[in-house]
Amino acid sequence: MMSSIKARNELLIVFVVLTLVFGSMFAYEFVQVNSLEKEVSELKSSSSTTVPEEGIIYFYKMGDFYYKMVSEMKEGESITFKGVTFTNLHLNKTYTGCAVQFFKFSFQDGSSEVKQITLCPSAFEPGMYFTNHTNPRAGVIYSLGDSPIARGIYLLVQD
Repeated sequence: MMSSIKARNELLIVFVVLTLVFGSMFAYEFVQVNSLEKEVSELKSSSSTTVPEEGIIYFYKMGDFYYKMVSEMKEGESITFKGVTFTNLHLNKTYTGCAVQFFKFSFQDGSSEVKQITLCPSAFEPGMYFTNHTNPRAGVIYSLGDSPIARGIYLLVQD
């Protein structure tokens, strides 16, 4: 009888210790998750997503590109940046909630390329498209603002 009481007491002690350990772990994780949620909320509301209108951005295995951010480009509008003319063509369509746009890249050597840019609001990443033309190479990043970069159109030119 004495051994069953001793075993019960030992099991009770183990239960209490495990309850305290797991309770402490839960409390610690709860505090960490709340802290992380607060940081994410502050990042979303802070001006850390403010991007200079012009600068240089580096792409892995591609190198540095000069960029110019514009808030929007209307259909038919052209902007020349670093010798490349970017034109938002009149061929823009919307399919199943995704916007399909066509950008024309015109280069000083007389050549040009047209790229289809597909943007879906449910996609987290911005649309990034680059030309095959080199010297200079050009591209565009189109962000709806649901991505890590600020909302806008980024015209890219690599010397």
